[in-house]
Amino acid sequence: MYGKSTASRRPIYRFEELGLHRLILRLQELSELPQFVESELGPLLEHDARSSLKLIPTLRGYLENGANKSATAKAIHLERRSLYHRLDKISNLLECDLQDMETCTRLFIALKSLDLVRRPPSRI
Repeated sequence: MYGKSTASRRPIYRFEELGLHRLILRLQELSELPQFVESELGPLLEHDARSSLKLIPTLRGYLENGANKSATAKAIHLERRSLYHRLDKISNLLECDLQDMETCTRLFIALKSLDLVRRPPSRI
């Protein structure tokens, strides 16, 4: 009897349900996904690799909460002042304006892509 693999525990999606992930998967097929992630998140990834204060989860929470600082602070269990400090640090590291919708969209896609780049290849 075979044990349950981690692949069998993952949800199954139909191609037409993938939405944004279809674009990301296309970038992966073209082998451009790691370069895109690096170009958008490089300084932040370097920071998190060498610091105990991880900023990627803060950015992820901020973007997943529609760039709403109050909702983000509540969702990630952080005081608003601490959140503002972290967002300023992220903005400085990435040299970007986190209030700009295009910037937030690029960063959101980069974070979704990061998950795919970091995931080990699945065995069939």
